[in-house]
Amino acid sequence: MAHEVLYRRWRPNRFAEIVGQEPVTTTLRHAVASGSPAHAYLFTGPRGTGKTSTGRILATAVNCREPADGEPCGACESCRVFDAGAALDLIELDAASNRGIDEMRDLREGTGYAPAAATYKLYLVDEVHMLTDAAFNALLKTLEEPPPHVIFVLATTEPHRVPATISSRCQRFDFRRIGTAETVSKLRRVAEGEGIAATEEALELIARHATGSMRDAESLLDQLSSYREGEVDAAAVRAGLGDEAAQRLAEAVLHHLLLPDVATRRDISDERVIREVADTVGDMRTLNLLYVLSVADARACGSDVWNAWKAQLMRSLYLRVSEELSGVSLRTPAVRRDAAVRELSGRVEPQAVEAHLNQMPIGYLLSMEPEAIGRHIELIDSGVMSRAATPAPVAPVLHHDQLGNLDRITIVTGDRPGILQAVAGSLAVHNVNVLGGTAYTRDDGVAIDVMHVGDGRGRGIDEQRWERIFDSMSSALAGEFPIESRLAAARASYGAEPAAQLPTTVEVDNASSDEYSIVEVHAADRLGLLYTITTALRDMSLDIHMAKVNTFGDEIVDAFYVRRQNGLRIEASDEIERLVARITAAVAALDAGEPVRAS
Repeated sequence: MAHEVLYRRWRPNRFAEIVGQEPVTTTLRHAVASGSPAHAYLFTGPRGTGKTSTGRILATAVNCREPADGEPCGACESCRVFDAGAALDLIELDAASNRGIDEMRDLREGTGYAPAAATYKLYLVDEVHMLTDAAFNALLKTLEEPPPHVIFVLATTEPHRVPATISSRCQRFDFRRIGTAETVSKLRRVAEGEGIAATEEALELIARHATGSMRDAESLLDQLSSYREGEVDAAAVRAGLGDEAAQRLAEAVLHHLLLPDVATRRDISDERVIREVADTVGDMRTLNLLYVLSVADARACGSDVWNAWKAQLMRSLYLRVSEELSGVSLRTPAVRRDAAVRELSGRVEPQAVEAHLNQMPIGYLLSMEPEAIGRHIELIDSGVMSRAATPAPVAPVLHHDQLGNLDRITIVTGDRPGILQAVAGSLAVHNVNVLGGTAYTRDDGVAIDVMHVGDGRGRGIDEQRWERIFDSMSSALAGEFPIESRLAAARASYGAEPAAQLPTTVEVDNASSDEYSIVEVHAADRLGLLYTITTALRDMSLDIHMAKVNTFGDEIVDAFYVRRQNGLRIEASDEIERLVARITAAVAALDAGEPVRAS
């Protein structure tokens, strides 16, 4: 008789047996218990974390004759058939090998038939991201109006490749990598149940190597127990794994730009972003090696690439990903909030700190240090903005200080369209480069923009020059400063040609955020470029929720979280094409000395 591999023999049959995914299984149990399962689910996460097993258990549970608190009883005829893998009403499809429109048409036709013996017919589509565009369109028609007796479970390791039209019609559950301790606990039960002698150190080495995949861990234990007679110890594991250190170094080199790219171009308060980085990295050892390699690489490039602001962003990202991988929360919003209140005591009233943070997005709390939070509260109070019934007309409060080797400016004003545009334009007029920055808006309409800047000729900026810059900025924010003409004069005086010959590319990312379209612009740096891009976005009637502005030597990579004024993202292909064309044309107009505003 053929050997049945361990991961199949120990595949869970109940929600309670799924390891490390309690938020998912609890929600599904409640749905089953209440008799109201969704018509479609999207299960996302790394391989071996329980997506397919959970889909099969869901099929068993919704068809169980006597479920107990949402769990299948395991004793009724329906449960026995489903547990044996003989149910006709569980249809599994591997989209990697059945990815065409014909397969989806067959699936759609099959949904019209009633279940053979069960209450629900469940379709489990694995690696759904592999479907062709035509196949996705065919699937969409079924998801839009599914028969009441059909449930879809779509599983994927690459959720960003699933069209928004599909994912928006599903309840999404994100499966996380399984922690080392949880993996060791399951491996111990398997070893005891199979009569395999294994040391704790060996089980821990197996769990770490599996990087959160229970299937990989059980397969490795199976392999090692067959490979070695007697006890499986640490030496046997190391011999079976080969040169683990070389593997980790290769992974770190491959992904050495991952942390700086995400930290400077994406919203690191977004749980989805953190999970995707954690899935790519895999484990804490690789993360630590990656962080050290990334910092060393960036520092070696010099101050025009590495600065204190980017170091702070990278550190915040590292801590958030380490929490995701380890399951230990060190910088949760509650922890960060308590630290801010504690460190600002004696300087700012605790009630004022709480009131300020309650009105700010989570990303602000997770990325700003207590000192900066205290300074922002003081600036808001100095402008009497927090007590203004309508913050927009209030005169801006402008502040300048140093952050390491950078000049940092903070703009506090009433939120209104064009703030970033006015700030960028007035800085460009004075030949000041924006090297990085973020923009936030409080619930009461107070905008806080923080920019890290440097002189375009590499000189210092004295206080008298800052006064002139702030005068121009105040006028620009009031709509009383002729940015276009002054920028043309500045470009004639300081030089208008881009420092590097690099084409302007514009990409629109709708996969990394549920609420916003991310417009990413990669171009050669030149005076007035940020003003030009923000002007083009405003001309397209787009609101900028957050901007991450980055200069790397002679190149810029700027990311803008935007949406239309009605709150919708930019998703239609023709709208995306117009947006890309508008930004590209605006940059070309800047280089030609023409007005960058749309006529």
